[in-house]
Amino acid sequence: MTYADLEDLASFGLTANATTGLDTYELERQLEAASSLADSYLGGRGYDLPVSNWGSDLRSAVARIAA
Repeated sequence: MTYADLEDLASFGLTANATTGLDTYELERQLEAASSLADSYLGGRGYDLPVSNWGSDLRSAVARIAA
């Protein structure tokens, strides 16, 4: 599960021009890795994982990490 998607990556992490020509599979892998990192922080703060509800703050953070 990822906390951000490709649209979030384009909105918060990278410009649309920056992702042109990049493999969608690789971008999704980066979002998965960034979401796993977010889980490690959230779990350390006592949140039950996986998080079932999240807002634009987490989407933005994950997209920026993936970028």
